[in-house]
Amino acid sequence: MVRDDILHKYRRLIVNDVPGERFIQYRYRITPNHTSDPPLEIRGAAIRLLLILSQRTIVPLGFEDVRKSDIDTIGAVLVPPGPSGTGSITIALPLHIASRREGLTQLLLTATSASEYHYTSEIWLEDIVLPPTVMQWFKGPRLGVEGVRSLLGIENRPLLGYVVKSRTGASLSAVINSCWQALAGGVDLLVDDLLATDPDGPLSFDKRVGAICELVRQFNATTAVSESRRVGYLVNVGASAWKAEEYMVAAQTAGAFGCLVDCFTMGFGNVQELIERAEQPTNTPLAFFATNMGSGMMGRNPDDERLGQPEGERRFLRTGFSETLTAKLSRLAGADGVHTGSVGSECFEIAEYAHTPRALRPSADILRPSFAVTEGDIQFTQVPDNVLEMGTDIVIETASGIANHPAGVEQGARAYRLLVGCLSDDLTRDDVDEIVNLLRHRFPEVIEPVLGKWKLDHDERIRSGWNAETSVRALSAVDATEELKTLMSQRGRRANA
Repeated sequence: MVRDDILHKYRRLIVNDVPGERFIQYRYRITPNHTSDPPLEIRGAAIRLLLILSQRTIVPLGFEDVRKSDIDTIGAVLVPPGPSGTGSITIALPLHIASRREGLTQLLLTATSASEYHYTSEIWLEDIVLPPTVMQWFKGPRLGVEGVRSLLGIENRPLLGYVVKSRTGASLSAVINSCWQALAGGVDLLVDDLLATDPDGPLSFDKRVGAICELVRQFNATTAVSESRRVGYLVNVGASAWKAEEYMVAAQTAGAFGCLVDCFTMGFGNVQELIERAEQPTNTPLAFFATNMGSGMMGRNPDDERLGQPEGERRFLRTGFSETLTAKLSRLAGADGVHTGSVGSECFEIAEYAHTPRALRPSADILRPSFAVTEGDIQFTQVPDNVLEMGTDIVIETASGIANHPAGVEQGARAYRLLVGCLSDDLTRDDVDEIVNLLRHRFPEVIEPVLGKWKLDHDERIRSGWNAETSVRALSAVDATEELKTLMSQRGRRANA
């Protein structure tokens, strides 16, 4: 075996631990480049990553005074105990590698620049762990879960959003009419489509935003006020930095509830600054929801690993970074809600995507928690799985699930609203099935058309006489929401239909 001189020279920089308050820790999974000269094993590859990230050169420059064992200047490599074939390493860099003025942009640039070098054939960035002094650089969500709920007047249940479409032939009046019906049916938020910021035609930014903001204003002035709730409109401002600020100001002036941004295409640092610029004293508070649309170019795992596969048997190929980290950085940038993928959609079946909501409600820092936003045209029977996975601090977004109800948009929205009002964090999967069964008996015209495969999956129970009273008895021990209590106390097949 050829001796690795770089590894030998800097071997003292491989340690078991570092003081967490003095280092920024980048956690990777890597495959060393075995075709290099000399062939690298995991420690040799990791040492080279450390040196290039901290010094920008493998050896210090002639005028720099750096000792080979100076962890406080160069940093350290942490390799977990056990077999090194798993590829897990941590690069711990001293705090001088980034400053508050450089912020998220520098932190992410440093982490991802490791992929540019040939020391690894594959490199996956799992997490960035920041010490408390660096966490203080970020304000995080200005509203967060509690603030958004307070503005909308909704305490505990999941929020419901209707996605404003379409770019394919609908008139502005038709879109406005569908939005009004969705609000009348009970949705809490109108949300621009992720791919529609300022398209040509009737749904251009100026035409769309002005009309929908006026619609929401009228609705809040009449219908919503009697229900002690407010509805809102999230405007897509995804664009270049200067254009995004122009869109944001226009949305704010029109009376929008909030803005939709894309941290991946716009840049985490740009989004952070945009949110900070919205904090002028004269401005109405804006909510910010962040999507990561496009990051799948780097975050999709081509090995197509699936949930439930033991971690030791999973391969993490190729190069990219985790969706959990994307969600974490979006929250640091100030997003009050973050798109996390959704149960029942393709991305959530990939292991790297499955735990992103956890990054939005950590217990280890003082920043406000953010909503998990499940987008991707969530269908009615997918709603419970998403709530069971992510809790009730969640925003359910759909377009076709509401708009394509055979009885119209309003009844489609009503079906979703009936369901989310009955859901709580304490329910089991069986409890939810009982709720759905109860709803289909109490509101057959509204609920039956959206059940789809759910009825096939429960065909035997339905044919054996699974009625409303059966479900009421099954739910009698549940700590029910007020809306579920009301539903359970109703009598008659068409009560309140």
